[in-house]
Amino acid sequence: MNDFNERIAKLSAEKPALLEAHLKGGEGIAERAIPRRPEFAPAPLSFAQQRMWFMDQLQPGNPAYNRPTHVHWRGGLNIAALENSVNEIVRRHEILRTSFLATDGQPVQAVASSLTLSLPVIDLGSLPAYEQRAEVSRIVTEDAQQREGATLFMTLLAAFQALLHRYTGGEDIIVGVPIAGRNRLEVENLIGIFINTLALRTDLSGNPSFRQLLGRVRLPPKRRAFGGGGFRLACSS
Repeated sequence: MNDFNERIAKLSAEKPALLEAHLKGGEGIAERAIPRRPEFAPAPLSFAQQRMWFMDQLQPGNPAYNRPTHVHWRGGLNIAALENSVNEIVRRHEILRTSFLATDGQPVQAVASSLTLSLPVIDLGSLPAYEQRAEVSRIVTEDAQQREGATLFMTLLAAFQALLHRYTGGEDIIVGVPIAGRNRLEVENLIGIFINTLALRTDLSGNPSFRQLLGRVRLPPKRRAFGGGGFRLACSS
């Protein structure tokens, strides 16, 4: 008993409380809050940011993670109010004012104290309605360097894995897909990169039919599949 008390005495200030909660059944143990870093201080990159920075070093300017989109409004548009709204979002979220700088060969995040954006405006009001639609389609197509569509996700995954099986002859096919990684309350509403890659493994042995393959590909419920971590696929379904 004395040896046990001596071990308790040597624990840090936080560990006795955690030990006591564990001995009581583990109930009430809350995750430690993520501390806020000093304002505008340089910060190391997250693992996901390091991965993207490394990829950009290999292929500078690669738009693989760009996700172009368009929004259609009906009625009048207050351009000044829209621009002010965008800049308010930039003001509130540091990641939108962040650039990556190399220090001693290692990347760090540098947050600008302020950043003001101006929205370019292309006025198509002088064109007939059908020409407006055609011009908008042309502009969106040019701007969309890479689109990502993931409706019917599991069907597409099954088809892709079947194609890989046919090309390679392999029966154990693994495909990496992005997950959102927003399983902490502190990051739920932040703008930034938290994604990771999830390996989806499928057994194609026995020459299954496509319907059978879909059954093998189909994901179990999220909480069971990811051990209760609450991860979400970063794609629509």
